[in-house]
Amino acid sequence: MSADDRWNCADVRARTAEHLDGELAPAEARGVDAHLAGCPDCRAGWEAERRLLADMRRRVQAVRAPEAVRARLRAALAHALKEEISSRAPHDVTDA
Repeated sequence: MSADDRWNCADVRARTAEHLDGELAPAEARGVDAHLAGCPDCRAGWEAERRLLADMRRRVQAVRAPEAVRARLRAALAHALKEEISSRAPHDVTDA
């Protein structure tokens, strides 16, 4: 049994969005593609979802957040990063 044989209809349906977004590992994508090539029902569902996603991308416009929101987000991320770094730094230990 090859790695491609392990993909069944439920697996493929559960991973369709990841596949369409290019988020599957290459071996997983090959397995899904192999299943789709031999399963007309899954292929029809995959094609319908692919068309829906393409239509949504055409219709939806990207919205840029206002500068004030972006500035607050950058500040919050910088603060969180500082806290993460300081929590990993060795603590001073003095001999008493």
